Amino acid sequence: MIKKTNTYRYNFSGLVFIILVVFGFSYPHFASSQTDSLIYSEETQQDSIVQYLTPLEYAFMMHEETKWMVKVNLVIVNLYTPLNLNAFYERKISRAFTLSGGISFVGIFSNISVDSKFQLSTILEPRWYYNMAKRVKEGKGKFNMSGNYFALGTAYTFDFETLDDFESGEIIKTNTDFISLYAKWGMQRRFLKKAYIDFGVKASFNFYINENIPVSSIISTYINAGFVFAKDRQIPLDKDKLCSVLRCYASDRFLLKTNLNGLLIIGVNDNGNWFSFNPEFAAELKLGFSPFSLNAELSVKSIYQGATEELKSTSYFTLLTAIESRWYYNLKHRMLKGKTGNGLSANYFAFGISNLFYRERDEEDADYYPFNEISKYNELGIHLLTGIQRTYAKHVYIDVNFGFRVFQYLDESYFDPIFELTGLLAIGYRF
Repeated sequence: MIKKTNTYRYNFSGLVFIILVVFGFSYPHFASSQTDSLIYSEETQQDSIVQYLTPLEYAFMMHEETKWMVKVNLVIVNLYTPLNLNAFYERKISRAFTLSGGISFVGIFSNISVDSKFQLSTILEPRWYYNMAKRVKEGKGKFNMSGNYFALGTAYTFDFETLDDFESGEIIKTNTDFISLYAKWGMQRRFLKKAYIDFGVKASFNFYINENIPVSSIISTYINAGFVFAKDRQIPLDKDKLCSVLRCYASDRFLLKTNLNGLLIIGVNDNGNWFSFNPEFAAELKLGFSPFSLNAELSVKSIYQGATEELKSTSYFTLLTAIESRWYYNLKHRMLKGKTGNGLSANYFAFGISNLFYRERDEEDADYYPFNEISKYNELGIHLLTGIQRTYAKHVYIDVNFGFRVFQYLDESYFDPIFELTGLLAIGYRF
């Protein structure tokens, strides 16, 4: 098995405020007129900014001067992604710089053994939104947190793992805390006040504390998406300006979808080079004018561990195929409210079947076993899910679902059917 390496400006604002308050109480009429004038000026400036924004930039809240945000990621559970929950507080420390801090929890639970893994990380990350000043100067937005950025950060991770040793029958517990230093390039966008997406490329170095484990370096793509809590002006967004983004009248009959979440991870340490590549595709066909569709998925997971002086190369390969029927139960409601056309952008229930093929090749065993007999298995399952799918602009879609799956190993008849929680966060390009 692969030895997994875990990737994982002095201002006078307070004084000015006190002076203004005292002056306001002494001269209420003057203060009131100045305040009204200030508000009017701000709204005029805001409207001027909005008219130069594209509908998509408007949806990304680039007209708002956001000073702080609380971001909570979605919880995702699926075959390849463990239980994952992140919460961050990001605040501006100057016009184009922010400081972000938060926690991240990761849990991995095995279905057929006591194997489990828990990671709890505390994270501190300053960011530089390098294109922010230029955008504001051109009158295309205000200083906020919707932009492209560079970041340097550090994290301390408490890592606890339990493993079932089949040879000795003992339960092995390990604790491998580590400190990470990393650099990121990313694109963060707020979306319609209450949501956000943050994706990019991350390079990190992990230094282990209580175990004699070599320093590892990881390069990976990442996508974070979830909910945002921030203080904005209490002015509703203009739905007419957003209609091209929300596809108010679009009636998609067919979607070809690609998922960019968790696409690529590359690692380097003394145990060799390794990489993980996980492309995912889906095709969905609407059944006439009904709220039903057929959705077919294909997911490929390939992991390779390079050889070293002590270990020979190991590779893992999984192929997941699934087909399901979806019922978009609130499609008519969304159409009546002008939120979508008679397409595939609504909430749904799904029922389907899936097949997973897994194969592991370890050259260390090549002298004993022929290639075709190296560890492999096949499983057949059924699943029931509930989810939310939305299409935006011309080529963006988001699909979030969760539910359960029951599967049976086809090659190992002595296993009883296994129940597991499952889910998906798909964010990507649609055709």
